[in-house]
Amino acid sequence: MKNGAEAAPKLDSASSLKKNRRLGVSTSRQLLGLSGITKDFPGVKALRGLDFSVNAGEVHALVGENGAGKSTLMKIIGGIYQPTSGEIVIDGVPVRLKTPHTASQHGIAMVHQEPKLCEALSIAENVLLGHLPTRGAAVDWRVAQARARTLLARVGLKHDPRRPVRELSIADRQLLQIAKALALDATLIILDEPTASLTPVEVDLLFDVVEELRRDGVGFVYISHHLDEIFRIAQRVTVMKDGQKVAEHAVQATNKQTLIAQMVGRELDDRFPPKHRAASSVAIEVIDLGGRGFQAASLTVNYGEVLGIAGLVGSGRTELARAICGADRFTRGRIRVDGIETVMRSPRAAIEHGIAYIAEDRRDGAFHPLSVEENIVVAAPEAVGRNGLVHPSARHALASEYIDRLAIKTPNSKQQIRLLSGGNQQKCILARWLIKGVNVIFFDEPTRGIDVGAKSEIYRIIDQLAREGKAVVIISSELPEILGMADRVIVMCEGRISGEVAGDDATEASILSLALPHSSRANEIH
Repeated sequence: MKNGAEAAPKLDSASSLKKNRRLGVSTSRQLLGLSGITKDFPGVKALRGLDFSVNAGEVHALVGENGAGKSTLMKIIGGIYQPTSGEIVIDGVPVRLKTPHTASQHGIAMVHQEPKLCEALSIAENVLLGHLPTRGAAVDWRVAQARARTLLARVGLKHDPRRPVRELSIADRQLLQIAKALALDATLIILDEPTASLTPVEVDLLFDVVEELRRDGVGFVYISHHLDEIFRIAQRVTVMKDGQKVAEHAVQATNKQTLIAQMVGRELDDRFPPKHRAASSVAIEVIDLGGRGFQAASLTVNYGEVLGIAGLVGSGRTELARAICGADRFTRGRIRVDGIETVMRSPRAAIEHGIAYIAEDRRDGAFHPLSVEENIVVAAPEAVGRNGLVHPSARHALASEYIDRLAIKTPNSKQQIRLLSGGNQQKCILARWLIKGVNVIFFDEPTRGIDVGAKSEIYRIIDQLAREGKAVVIISSELPEILGMADRVIVMCEGRISGEVAGDDATEASILSLALPHSSRANEIH
Protein backbone atom coordinates (compact mmCIF):
# COMPACT_ATOMS: atom_id res chain seq x y z
CA MET A 1 0.00 0.00 0.00
CA LYS A 2 1.14 3.52 -0.69
CA ASN A 3 2.16 5.70 2.25
CA GLY A 4 -0.88 7.56 3.68
CA ALA A 5 -3.44 5.33 1.95
CA GLU A 6 -6.81 5.16 3.64
CA ALA A 7 -7.76 1.50 3.33
CA ALA A 8 -4.91 -0.56 4.71
CA PRO A 9 -5.47 -4.29 5.07
CA LYS A 10 -7.46 -4.97 8.21
CA LEU A 11 -5.58 -6.43 11.13
CA ASP A 12 -6.00 -10.10 11.87
CA SER A 13 -8.98 -10.69 14.12
CA ALA A 14 -8.53 -11.72 17.72
CA SER A 15 -9.76 -15.19 16.80
CA SER A 16 -7.00 -15.46 14.21
CA LEU A 17 -4.44 -14.43 16.81
CA LYS A 18 -5.82 -17.08 19.15
CA LYS A 19 -5.45 -19.66 16.40
CA ASN A 20 -1.86 -18.51 15.83
CA ARG A 21 -1.19 -18.98 19.55
CA ARG A 22 -2.51 -22.55 19.47
CA LEU A 23 -0.33 -23.24 16.43
CA GLY A 24 2.72 -21.82 18.17
CA VAL A 25 2.94 -18.77 15.94
CA SER A 26 4.51 -15.74 17.69
CA THR A 27 2.04 -12.99 18.64
CA SER A 28 4.77 -10.56 19.74
CA ARG A 29 4.59 -8.68 16.44
CA GLN A 30 3.97 -4.96 16.54
CA LEU A 31 0.32 -4.00 16.15
CA LEU A 32 0.81 -0.26 16.30
CA GLY A 33 3.84 1.96 15.83
CA LEU A 34 3.94 5.74 16.15
CA SER A 35 7.07 7.69 15.28
CA GLY A 36 7.78 11.41 15.58
CA ILE A 37 4.16 12.29 16.38
CA THR A 38 3.56 15.99 16.97
CA LYS A 39 0.26 17.78 17.51
CA ASP A 40 -0.08 21.56 17.45
CA PHE A 41 -3.08 23.56 18.58
CA PRO A 42 -3.21 27.36 18.38
CA GLY A 43 -0.54 28.55 20.79
CA VAL A 44 0.05 25.07 22.23
CA LYS A 45 2.29 22.18 21.20
CA ALA A 46 0.42 19.25 22.75
CA LEU A 47 2.75 16.48 21.50
CA ARG A 48 6.43 16.77 20.62
CA GLY A 49 8.04 14.10 18.45
CA LEU A 50 6.55 11.18 20.35
CA ASP A 51 7.31 7.52 19.65
CA PHE A 52 5.01 4.79 20.96
CA SER A 53 4.22 1.18 20.10
CA VAL A 54 2.00 -1.72 21.16
CA ASN A 55 2.68 -5.38 20.46
CA ALA A 56 0.24 -8.23 20.09
CA GLY A 57 -0.37 -9.90 23.44
CA GLU A 58 0.93 -6.92 25.41
CA VAL A 59 -0.48 -4.43 27.89
CA HIS A 60 1.45 -1.17 27.42
CA ALA A 61 0.69 1.29 30.22
CA LEU A 62 0.76 5.07 29.71
CA VAL A 63 1.26 7.37 32.70
CA GLY A 64 1.75 11.08 33.25
CA GLU A 65 0.33 14.05 35.08
CA ASN A 66 -2.84 15.79 33.95
CA GLY A 67 -1.93 17.74 30.82
CA ALA A 68 0.99 15.49 29.90
CA GLY A 69 -0.58 14.71 26.50
CA LYS A 70 -2.03 11.25 27.12
CA SER A 71 -5.55 12.15 25.98
CA THR A 72 -4.26 13.88 22.84
CA LEU A 73 -2.20 10.82 21.96
CA MET A 74 -5.18 8.49 22.43
CA LYS A 75 -7.38 10.72 20.28
CA ILE A 76 -4.80 10.47 17.51
CA ILE A 77 -4.72 6.69 17.80
CA GLY A 78 -8.52 6.68 17.85
CA GLY A 79 -8.84 8.81 14.72
CA ILE A 80 -10.38 11.82 16.51
CA TYR A 81 -7.36 14.10 15.98
CA GLN A 82 -4.95 14.16 13.07
CA PRO A 83 -1.24 14.53 13.92
CA THR A 84 0.52 17.66 12.71
CA SER A 85 3.45 15.48 11.69
CA GLY A 86 4.79 11.98 12.23
CA GLU A 87 3.94 8.49 11.02
CA ILE A 88 1.40 5.89 12.14
CA VAL A 89 2.05 2.26 11.20
CA ILE A 90 -0.50 -0.50 11.77
CA ASP A 91 0.49 -4.10 11.22
CA GLY A 92 3.55 -2.93 9.30
CA VAL A 93 1.67 -0.59 6.96
CA PRO A 94 1.72 3.25 7.17
CA VAL A 95 -1.84 4.55 7.49
CA ARG A 96 -3.87 7.70 8.07
CA LEU A 97 -6.51 7.36 10.77
CA LYS A 98 -8.81 10.07 9.46
CA THR A 99 -11.87 9.23 11.58
CA PRO A 100 -12.86 6.98 14.49
CA HIS A 101 -14.50 4.74 11.90
CA THR A 102 -11.17 4.41 10.09
CA ALA A 103 -9.47 3.46 13.36
CA SER A 104 -12.18 0.87 14.00
CA GLN A 105 -11.61 -0.60 10.54
CA HIS A 106 -7.97 -1.07 11.52
CA GLY A 107 -8.91 -2.98 14.67
CA ILE A 108 -8.61 -0.14 17.20
CA ALA A 109 -11.24 0.33 19.90
CA MET A 110 -11.42 2.58 22.96
CA VAL A 111 -13.07 1.72 26.27
CA HIS A 112 -13.83 5.02 27.96
CA GLN A 113 -13.80 5.73 31.67
CA GLU A 114 -17.50 6.63 31.44
CA PRO A 115 -19.11 3.82 29.39
CA LYS A 116 -20.54 5.12 26.12
CA LEU A 117 -23.53 2.84 25.69
CA CYS A 118 -27.20 3.22 24.73
CA GLU A 119 -28.91 2.52 28.03
CA ALA A 120 -32.39 2.06 26.58
CA LEU A 121 -31.23 -0.70 24.21
CA SER A 122 -30.54 -4.32 25.05
CA ILE A 123 -27.13 -5.85 25.64
CA ALA A 124 -27.22 -7.56 22.24
CA GLU A 125 -28.18 -4.32 20.47
CA ASN A 126 -25.32 -2.47 22.14
CA VAL A 127 -22.73 -5.14 21.41
CA LEU A 128 -23.72 -5.46 17.76
CA LEU A 129 -24.81 -1.88 17.15
CA GLY A 130 -24.25 -0.96 13.51
CA HIS A 131 -23.81 -4.54 12.35
CA LEU A 132 -26.81 -6.50 13.62
CA PRO A 133 -27.35 -9.67 11.55
CA THR A 134 -30.34 -9.52 9.23
CA ARG A 135 -32.59 -11.96 7.40
CA GLY A 136 -34.07 -10.14 4.50
CA ALA A 137 -35.07 -6.68 5.69
CA ALA A 138 -35.47 -7.66 9.35
CA VAL A 139 -32.99 -8.18 12.17
CA ASP A 140 -32.32 -11.85 12.85
CA TRP A 141 -32.65 -11.69 16.62
CA ARG A 142 -31.89 -15.39 17.14
CA VAL A 143 -28.53 -15.04 15.44
CA ALA A 144 -27.89 -11.69 17.17
CA GLN A 145 -28.51 -13.10 20.62
CA ALA A 146 -26.36 -16.16 19.93
CA ARG A 147 -23.51 -14.01 18.68
CA ALA A 148 -23.87 -11.69 21.66
CA ARG A 149 -23.77 -14.65 24.10
CA THR A 150 -20.51 -15.82 22.54
CA LEU A 151 -18.93 -12.39 22.95
CA LEU A 152 -20.28 -11.97 26.49
CA ALA A 153 -18.76 -15.32 27.44
CA ARG A 154 -15.34 -14.10 26.27
CA VAL A 155 -15.49 -11.26 28.80
CA GLY A 156 -17.06 -13.29 31.59
CA LEU A 157 -20.59 -11.86 31.46
CA LYS A 158 -23.54 -14.24 31.89
CA HIS A 159 -26.42 -11.81 31.38
CA ASP A 160 -29.34 -12.44 29.05
CA PRO A 161 -28.52 -10.53 25.82
CA ARG A 162 -32.11 -9.21 25.84
CA ARG A 163 -31.57 -7.41 29.14
CA PRO A 164 -31.52 -3.56 28.97
CA VAL A 165 -28.10 -2.03 29.50
CA ARG A 166 -29.52 0.45 32.04
CA GLU A 167 -29.85 -2.47 34.49
CA LEU A 168 -26.13 -3.29 34.43
CA SER A 169 -23.54 -2.22 36.99
CA ILE A 170 -20.66 0.06 36.03
CA ALA A 171 -18.29 -2.92 36.10
CA ASP A 172 -20.50 -4.94 33.76
CA ARG A 173 -20.77 -1.96 31.42
CA GLN A 174 -16.98 -1.76 31.23
CA LEU A 175 -16.82 -5.42 30.28
CA LEU A 176 -19.65 -4.88 27.82
CA GLN A 177 -17.56 -2.19 26.09
CA ILE A 178 -14.78 -4.74 25.68
CA ALA A 179 -17.26 -7.25 24.23
CA LYS A 180 -18.42 -4.54 21.83
CA ALA A 181 -14.79 -3.99 20.76
CA LEU A 182 -14.36 -7.72 20.16
CA ALA A 183 -17.52 -7.73 18.04
CA LEU A 184 -15.64 -5.38 15.71
CA ASP A 185 -12.63 -7.74 15.66
CA ALA A 186 -10.58 -5.24 17.64
CA THR A 187 -7.00 -6.33 18.16
CA LEU A 188 -5.88 -3.15 19.94
CA ILE A 189 -8.03 -1.90 22.84
CA ILE A 190 -7.41 1.36 24.70
CA LEU A 191 -8.49 1.26 28.36
CA ASP A 192 -8.80 4.80 29.74
CA GLU A 193 -8.97 4.79 33.57
CA PRO A 194 -11.15 1.66 33.46
CA THR A 195 -11.13 1.01 37.22
CA ALA A 196 -12.06 4.51 38.42
CA SER A 197 -15.56 3.42 39.53
CA LEU A 198 -14.91 -0.24 40.31
CA THR A 199 -14.63 -2.13 43.59
CA PRO A 200 -11.50 -4.26 44.23
CA VAL A 201 -13.44 -7.43 43.34
CA GLU A 202 -14.65 -5.87 40.09
CA VAL A 203 -11.09 -4.76 39.30
CA ASP A 204 -9.93 -8.36 39.71
CA LEU A 205 -12.61 -9.56 37.29
CA LEU A 206 -11.64 -6.92 34.73
CA PHE A 207 -7.98 -7.83 35.00
CA ASP A 208 -8.79 -11.52 34.53
CA VAL A 209 -10.55 -10.66 31.27
CA VAL A 210 -7.67 -8.46 30.08
CA GLU A 211 -5.16 -11.19 30.87
CA GLU A 212 -7.17 -13.82 28.99
CA LEU A 213 -7.51 -11.59 25.94
CA ARG A 214 -3.84 -10.67 26.11
CA ARG A 215 -2.95 -14.36 25.98
CA ASP A 216 -5.11 -14.59 22.87
CA GLY A 217 -2.94 -11.92 21.25
CA VAL A 218 -5.01 -8.77 21.82
CA GLY A 219 -2.91 -5.68 22.58
CA PHE A 220 -3.91 -3.05 25.15
CA VAL A 221 -3.00 0.54 25.93
CA TYR A 222 -3.69 0.97 29.65
CA ILE A 223 -4.04 4.53 31.01
CA SER A 224 -4.29 4.86 34.78
CA HIS A 225 -3.25 7.00 37.72
CA HIS A 226 -3.33 3.85 39.86
CA LEU A 227 0.35 2.98 39.58
CA ASP A 228 0.01 -0.21 41.60
CA GLU A 229 -2.39 -1.54 38.93
CA ILE A 230 0.25 -1.05 36.27
CA PHE A 231 2.57 -3.42 38.10
CA ARG A 232 -0.21 -6.01 38.21
CA ILE A 233 -1.28 -5.95 34.58
CA ALA A 234 1.24 -4.29 32.23
CA GLN A 235 4.41 -5.52 30.56
CA ARG A 236 5.70 -2.10 29.47
CA VAL A 237 5.11 1.43 30.74
CA THR A 238 5.73 4.76 29.02
CA VAL A 239 5.99 8.01 31.00
CA MET A 240 4.81 11.24 29.39
CA LYS A 241 5.45 14.81 30.51
CA ASP A 242 4.74 18.09 28.72
CA GLY A 243 3.77 16.31 25.50
CA GLN A 244 6.92 14.22 25.32
CA LYS A 245 7.94 10.66 26.13
CA VAL A 246 10.48 10.94 28.90
CA ALA A 247 10.95 7.24 29.62
CA GLU A 248 9.93 3.73 28.65
CA HIS A 249 10.46 0.72 30.90
CA ALA A 250 9.82 -2.95 31.14
CA VAL A 251 7.51 -3.03 34.16
CA GLN A 252 9.68 -5.59 35.93
CA ALA A 253 12.66 -3.23 35.64
CA THR A 254 11.15 -0.17 37.35
CA ASN A 255 9.19 0.91 40.45
CA LYS A 256 6.64 3.49 41.55
CA GLN A 257 9.21 5.89 42.97
CA THR A 258 11.01 6.01 39.62
CA LEU A 259 7.79 6.58 37.69
CA ILE A 260 6.70 9.41 39.98
CA ALA A 261 10.09 11.10 39.75
CA GLN A 262 9.93 10.93 35.95
CA MET A 263 6.32 12.17 35.85
CA VAL A 264 7.12 15.32 37.83
CA GLY A 265 10.80 15.91 37.04
CA ARG A 266 10.91 19.59 36.22
CA GLU A 267 11.92 22.79 37.98
CA LEU A 268 9.68 25.69 38.90
CA ASP A 269 10.35 28.78 36.81
CA ASP A 270 10.36 32.46 37.72
CA ARG A 271 6.81 33.24 36.57
CA PHE A 272 5.57 33.20 40.14
CA PRO A 273 5.70 36.12 42.59
CA PRO A 274 7.45 35.56 45.93
CA LYS A 275 5.26 33.99 48.62
CA HIS A 276 5.60 34.35 52.41
CA ARG A 277 2.33 36.22 52.78
CA ALA A 278 0.92 37.00 56.22
CA ALA A 279 -2.20 34.89 56.81
CA SER A 280 -4.55 36.29 59.43
CA SER A 281 -7.94 35.09 60.72
CA VAL A 282 -10.00 32.16 59.44
CA ALA A 283 -12.36 33.15 56.62
CA ILE A 284 -14.04 29.78 56.03
CA GLU A 285 -14.06 26.62 58.12
CA VAL A 286 -15.37 23.44 56.46
CA ILE A 287 -16.26 20.61 58.85
CA ASP A 288 -16.84 17.02 57.70
CA LEU A 289 -18.53 18.12 54.47
CA GLY A 290 -19.96 15.49 52.15
CA GLY A 291 -21.77 15.65 48.84
CA ARG A 292 -21.70 14.49 45.23
CA GLY A 293 -18.12 13.52 44.39
CA PHE A 294 -16.54 14.10 47.82
CA GLN A 295 -16.90 13.10 51.46
CA ALA A 296 -15.63 13.84 54.97
CA ALA A 297 -13.85 17.05 53.88
CA SER A 298 -12.53 19.36 56.58
CA LEU A 299 -10.35 22.39 55.88
CA THR A 300 -9.83 26.07 56.65
CA VAL A 301 -9.30 29.04 54.35
CA ASN A 302 -7.50 32.02 55.90
CA TYR A 303 -7.53 35.67 54.99
CA GLY A 304 -4.23 36.87 53.54
CA GLU A 305 -3.17 33.54 52.03
CA VAL A 306 -3.40 31.50 48.85
CA LEU A 307 -4.68 27.99 49.52
CA GLY A 308 -4.06 25.44 46.78
CA ILE A 309 -6.32 22.44 46.21
CA ALA A 310 -4.53 19.76 44.18
CA GLY A 311 -5.60 16.37 42.94
CA LEU A 312 -6.12 14.37 39.80
CA VAL A 313 -9.11 14.91 37.52
CA GLY A 314 -12.07 13.25 39.24
CA SER A 315 -10.62 13.59 42.73
CA GLY A 316 -13.51 15.79 43.90
CA ARG A 317 -11.68 19.15 43.88
CA THR A 318 -14.24 21.08 41.85
CA GLU A 319 -17.21 19.37 43.49
CA LEU A 320 -15.97 20.40 46.94
CA ALA A 321 -15.37 24.00 45.85
CA ARG A 322 -18.79 24.26 44.21
CA ALA A 323 -20.47 23.00 47.38
CA ILE A 324 -18.62 25.53 49.54
CA CYS A 325 -19.62 28.30 47.13
CA GLY A 326 -23.31 27.35 46.98
CA ALA A 327 -23.28 26.06 43.39
CA ASP A 328 -24.05 22.48 44.49
CA ARG A 329 -25.82 21.14 47.56
CA PHE A 330 -23.91 19.21 50.21
CA THR A 331 -25.56 16.35 52.08
CA ARG A 332 -23.70 16.49 55.37
CA GLY A 333 -21.30 18.63 57.37
CA ARG A 334 -21.09 22.32 58.24
CA ILE A 335 -19.59 25.54 56.88
CA ARG A 336 -18.62 28.51 59.03
CA VAL A 337 -17.95 31.93 57.51
CA ASP A 338 -16.14 34.35 59.82
CA GLY A 339 -16.95 32.00 62.68
CA ILE A 340 -20.71 31.89 62.02
CA GLU A 341 -22.32 28.67 60.81
CA THR A 342 -23.89 29.33 57.43
CA VAL A 343 -26.01 27.43 54.92
CA MET A 344 -25.44 28.66 51.37
CA ARG A 345 -28.10 27.25 49.09
CA SER A 346 -27.06 29.16 45.96
CA PRO A 347 -24.18 31.13 44.48
CA ARG A 348 -26.17 34.28 45.23
CA ALA A 349 -26.21 33.36 48.92
CA ALA A 350 -22.46 32.73 48.84
CA ILE A 351 -21.85 36.12 47.22
CA GLU A 352 -23.93 37.76 49.95
CA HIS A 353 -21.47 36.18 52.41
CA GLY A 354 -18.53 37.57 50.43
CA ILE A 355 -17.60 34.36 48.59
CA ALA A 356 -17.17 34.11 44.81
CA TYR A 357 -16.39 31.14 42.56
CA ILE A 358 -14.72 31.66 39.17
CA ALA A 359 -15.34 28.52 37.13
CA GLU A 360 -12.84 26.67 34.97
CA ASP A 361 -15.09 27.14 31.93
CA ARG A 362 -15.27 30.87 31.15
CA ARG A 363 -18.70 30.26 29.58
CA ASP A 364 -20.01 29.65 33.10
CA GLY A 365 -19.19 33.23 34.08
CA ALA A 366 -18.95 35.45 31.01
CA PHE A 367 -22.18 36.71 29.41
CA HIS A 368 -21.08 36.56 25.79
CA PRO A 369 -23.80 38.70 24.19
CA LEU A 370 -22.84 41.57 26.51
CA SER A 371 -19.96 44.02 26.36
CA VAL A 372 -16.90 44.06 28.60
CA GLU A 373 -18.39 47.00 30.49
CA GLU A 374 -21.72 45.27 31.05
CA ASN A 375 -20.02 42.05 32.19
CA ILE A 376 -17.90 43.87 34.74
CA VAL A 377 -20.75 45.75 36.47
CA VAL A 378 -23.60 43.24 36.02
CA ALA A 379 -23.43 41.92 39.61
CA ALA A 380 -23.43 45.35 41.26
CA PRO A 381 -25.99 47.63 39.61
CA GLU A 382 -26.22 49.56 42.90
CA ALA A 383 -22.64 50.76 42.30
CA VAL A 384 -23.58 52.56 39.07
CA GLY A 385 -27.13 53.76 39.62
CA ARG A 386 -30.11 54.07 41.93
CA ASN A 387 -33.56 52.52 42.10
CA GLY A 388 -32.71 50.04 39.40
CA LEU A 389 -31.65 52.70 36.90
CA VAL A 390 -28.08 52.44 35.61
CA HIS A 391 -26.23 55.63 34.78
CA PRO A 392 -24.17 54.93 31.63
CA SER A 393 -21.43 57.39 32.56
CA ALA A 394 -21.01 55.86 36.04
CA ARG A 395 -20.96 52.36 34.57
CA HIS A 396 -18.34 53.37 32.03
CA ALA A 397 -16.15 55.06 34.66
CA LEU A 398 -16.27 52.09 37.04
CA ALA A 399 -15.58 49.55 34.30
CA SER A 400 -12.69 51.65 33.00
CA GLU A 401 -11.20 51.80 36.50
CA TYR A 402 -11.06 48.01 36.73
CA ILE A 403 -9.92 47.58 33.14
CA ASP A 404 -6.90 49.67 34.11
CA ARG A 405 -6.42 48.03 37.53
CA LEU A 406 -6.42 44.48 36.15
CA ALA A 407 -4.70 45.39 32.85
CA ILE A 408 -7.59 43.96 30.79
CA LYS A 409 -6.57 44.08 27.13
CA THR A 410 -9.57 45.32 25.14
CA PRO A 411 -9.93 48.01 22.43
CA ASN A 412 -12.58 49.69 24.61
CA SER A 413 -15.13 48.89 27.27
CA LYS A 414 -17.88 48.47 24.65
CA GLN A 415 -16.15 45.47 23.05
CA GLN A 416 -18.12 42.21 23.27
CA ILE A 417 -16.49 40.01 25.89
CA ARG A 418 -16.59 36.99 23.58
CA LEU A 419 -13.95 38.67 21.40
CA LEU A 420 -11.41 38.81 24.26
CA SER A 421 -8.84 36.15 25.02
CA GLY A 422 -9.56 33.61 27.76
CA GLY A 423 -7.22 35.34 30.18
CA ASN A 424 -8.88 38.71 29.67
CA GLN A 425 -12.34 37.19 30.06
CA GLN A 426 -11.06 35.75 33.34
CA LYS A 427 -10.02 39.23 34.47
CA CYS A 428 -13.43 40.68 33.59
CA ILE A 429 -15.17 38.09 35.76
CA LEU A 430 -12.74 38.81 38.60
CA ALA A 431 -13.42 42.55 38.26
CA ARG A 432 -17.12 41.82 38.64
CA TRP A 433 -16.64 40.17 42.03
CA LEU A 434 -14.15 42.76 43.27
CA ILE A 435 -16.72 45.47 42.57
CA LYS A 436 -19.25 43.38 44.48
CA GLY A 437 -16.89 43.42 47.44
CA VAL A 438 -16.21 39.72 47.97
CA ASN A 439 -13.43 38.75 50.36
CA VAL A 440 -13.01 35.06 49.47
CA ILE A 441 -12.35 34.06 45.85
CA PHE A 442 -12.16 30.50 44.47
CA PHE A 443 -10.31 30.18 41.15
CA ASP A 444 -10.95 26.85 39.40
CA GLU A 445 -8.11 26.22 36.90
CA PRO A 446 -7.28 29.96 36.80
CA THR A 447 -4.90 29.74 33.83
CA ARG A 448 -6.47 26.92 31.79
CA GLY A 449 -6.16 27.72 28.09
CA ILE A 450 -4.29 31.03 28.38
CA ASP A 451 -0.79 31.87 27.22
CA VAL A 452 2.33 32.22 29.35
CA GLY A 453 2.28 36.00 29.46
CA ALA A 454 -1.35 36.10 30.58
CA LYS A 455 -0.59 33.45 33.20
CA SER A 456 2.01 35.69 34.79
CA GLU A 457 -0.53 38.52 34.98
CA ILE A 458 -3.11 36.25 36.64
CA TYR A 459 -0.49 35.11 39.17
CA ARG A 460 0.38 38.75 39.94
CA ILE A 461 -3.27 39.59 40.54
CA ILE A 462 -3.83 36.55 42.80
CA ASP A 463 -0.76 37.48 44.84
CA GLN A 464 -1.94 41.08 45.11
CA LEU A 465 -5.40 40.02 46.31
CA ALA A 466 -3.90 37.86 49.07
CA ARG A 467 -1.56 40.65 50.17
CA GLU A 468 -4.55 42.97 50.39
CA GLY A 469 -6.04 40.55 52.92
CA LYS A 470 -8.44 38.58 50.79
CA ALA A 471 -8.64 34.77 51.04
CA VAL A 472 -7.78 33.11 47.72
CA VAL A 473 -8.24 29.45 46.79
CA ILE A 474 -6.80 28.04 43.56
CA ILE A 475 -7.82 24.64 42.21
CA SER A 476 -5.39 23.47 39.57
CA SER A 477 -4.23 20.41 37.68
CA GLU A 478 -0.84 22.06 37.10
CA LEU A 479 1.44 21.16 39.98
CA PRO A 480 4.01 23.88 39.17
CA GLU A 481 1.17 26.40 39.45
CA ILE A 482 0.09 25.03 42.84
CA LEU A 483 3.67 24.96 44.12
CA GLY A 484 4.49 28.39 42.75
CA MET A 485 1.44 30.13 44.18
CA ALA A 486 0.09 28.35 47.27
CA ASP A 487 1.04 29.02 50.89
CA ARG A 488 -0.65 25.74 51.84
CA VAL A 489 -1.75 22.82 49.68
CA ILE A 490 -4.74 20.56 50.32
CA VAL A 491 -4.48 17.31 48.31
CA MET A 492 -7.55 15.29 47.31
CA CYS A 493 -7.76 11.69 46.15
CA GLU A 494 -10.88 9.75 45.20
CA GLY A 495 -13.24 12.21 46.86
CA ARG A 496 -11.34 12.61 50.12
CA ILE A 497 -8.70 14.98 51.45
CA SER A 498 -5.61 12.77 51.57
CA GLY A 499 -3.23 15.29 53.12
CA GLU A 500 -2.05 18.85 53.58
CA VAL A 501 1.44 20.22 53.01
CA ALA A 502 2.91 23.64 53.68
CA GLY A 503 3.85 25.55 50.55
CA ASP A 504 7.55 25.75 51.45
CA ASP A 505 7.74 22.01 52.16
CA ALA A 506 5.69 20.88 49.17
CA THR A 507 7.27 19.20 46.16
CA GLU A 508 5.67 17.73 43.06
CA ALA A 509 6.58 14.24 44.25
CA SER A 510 5.07 14.77 47.72
CA ILE A 511 1.81 16.12 46.27
CA LEU A 512 1.57 13.45 43.59
CA SER A 513 2.17 10.68 46.12
CA LEU A 514 -0.87 11.97 48.06
CA ALA A 515 -2.92 12.44 44.88
CA LEU A 516 -2.33 8.97 43.43
CA PRO A 517 -4.73 6.24 44.60
CA HIS A 518 -3.26 3.37 46.57
CA SER A 519 -5.17 0.11 46.63
CA SER A 520 -5.08 -2.28 49.55
CA ARG A 521 -2.67 -4.40 47.55
CA ALA A 522 -0.12 -1.63 47.17
CA ASN A 523 2.65 -0.58 49.49
CA GLU A 524 2.74 3.09 50.38
CA ILE A 525 5.34 5.23 48.69
CA HIS A 526 8.25 5.87 51.03
